Amino acid sequence: MPEGADQGEKSDMGDATRGSTQHPVTTHSGPPAASAPSPPAAPRGSRGALWLGIIAIVAGVAGLTIAFLPAPFELRMAFVIGGIVVAIAGVVAAIIALRKRAPKGVALTGLILSAVVAVITTAFLVLSVIAEYQIEAMVQRNAEEQQSRLAQEQAEETAIFEQSEWLSDARAEAVKSDFAAVDAATLEEILAAPDAYAEQGIVVDVSQILPLTSDSMAAEGLCLTEATIAPADGSELERMPRIGIVDRGTAEHCEFIDGPFEAGADTGDIGGFLENFGERTRVWLAPTGTVPMQDQDELPLFTLMGVVE
Repeated sequence: MPEGADQGEKSDMGDATRGSTQHPVTTHSGPPAASAPSPPAAPRGSRGALWLGIIAIVAGVAGLTIAFLPAPFELRMAFVIGGIVVAIAGVVAAIIALRKRAPKGVALTGLILSAVVAVITTAFLVLSVIAEYQIEAMVQRNAEEQQSRLAQEQAEETAIFEQSEWLSDARAEAVKSDFAAVDAATLEEILAAPDAYAEQGIVVDVSQILPLTSDSMAAEGLCLTEATIAPADGSELERMPRIGIVDRGTAEHCEFIDGPFEAGADTGDIGGFLENFGERTRVWLAPTGTVPMQDQDELPLFTLMGVVE
């Protein structure tokens, strides 16, 4: 081979080598792969708003729980008010979360739950206050009615007790001959209008006694006794009349129904009568008028002057 040709081939190979070193050739087996886009980073404010939404949900549940905790009335009202405050705080937190673009599901759930709890607890508070006011008004009204009734009864008793002074004098001046045993017809007339026979003393048989005393009576006042009476002559009435008999006594002791019953007993004592309940005892009575009784007609009123031995 000529020397010039050999040098030319070396020169060409050198150029090819230099070209491959300076400009590498890249071979591709296929089209280039597209790279996946990275997700955008969440803003820091939305994370705080998410927590506000969660706080609103918790506040709604907590407000409902606090408002209906079992407790006495005074503490229960405090708990209800506390539940209302917590629920309102939940509503505020939910509104702030929505403004900060929190996830709508969480924020709306907290807003609706807290708002509903706030409405329910507020309504419960209002109804409780109204009910308590009505109860207090009813109690006050019942107390006033009872006080008025007691005052009326006291006035009626006082009107009877004021006769205590003249009762002793009347008994001291009573003469047995001034009292007449009455028959059925006369007794019915006296029971119908006792005031018309105030000057006439009568002798009757008494049975079925019932004391009408009370703790409010004066220590040395009068004792009022309800009894049934019959004529002393043995004649029969069409009905068994009820009368009110006045006697000296106290709320704990009434001479008409308690004490010894024997010869020489004090005037007005018909003791031992309860032991033989229903038996008749002959007494002197002086018509006095009528006495009003609660829930029934007025009773004819008589004064017990003595016992017929």
